[in-house]
Amino acid sequence: MINNTNNGGNDQTLFDQAVMDLVRARITHSGVASDYRDYSVGTGVTGIVKYASAALVDFLHAKGLNVPVTDSDIETALSTTIQLRCLQISRALPKGVFAGDVPIPDFFRPVVTALGMYEDPSRALVIRPVWNPAISGDLADGKAEGNKATTDEQYSTLVRVARVLKANGVKVTNGLPRSLETTHDDIFRIQETDEGELLVAGIDVSEVAVLVRAMLRLQFLGSVFGAARTRYLSVEDLRPTVEAIVSTAFAL
Repeated sequence: MINNTNNGGNDQTLFDQAVMDLVRARITHSGVASDYRDYSVGTGVTGIVKYASAALVDFLHAKGLNVPVTDSDIETALSTTIQLRCLQISRALPKGVFAGDVPIPDFFRPVVTALGMYEDPSRALVIRPVWNPAISGDLADGKAEGNKATTDEQYSTLVRVARVLKANGVKVTNGLPRSLETTHDDIFRIQETDEGELLVAGIDVSEVAVLVRAMLRLQFLGSVFGAARTRYLSVEDLRPTVEAIVSTAFAL
């Protein structure tokens, strides 16, 4: 160490350059960064979202409302909100799209909110959902490609559908969730088989997580959670529950 006195009369303590180089070398080669596992998890939506969209149109028609949007329009809008959530988590929202302006039907907000980046420092683990609607089954762990920006047409459809739904009594609130993280890994520990069965790895997960996972298709990380063996139910089993959720979509 070298002691100097500056012009103001205050002591300054400087480290010799050789000492600094030694510390820098230890930081660079400590291996901490390489030990931290960072996984990208492909994310999409299941057929339940299409079913929910059709159910919402049926409810609108039952109220005598002939709305100028189809169930396909609503499905696209809901899928786009999940895509934007993935982009928001990656801090990659398209230019001109602001998190606080994104309209989300209230009945679907719990699904969007449940999706976030999960980090567990004790296990040196990070899981990041990325938009990849083409995923099927259990892809190679951490190899997901995705997070493509939404097109202007997709976002315009989302805004138009939200406006029409709101005008016809459906509760819609603007703004993606502010928090980008989730404190639970529940939704990532559920695997969907080719037959649509939901299997859980480890201890039981919450009912909310199962319901959210029924609407989100998430790549399962077997290398992190091991084999998913415990059968909960199938995606199809949750159709009555989803229909009940959609029935609460309307403002009083």
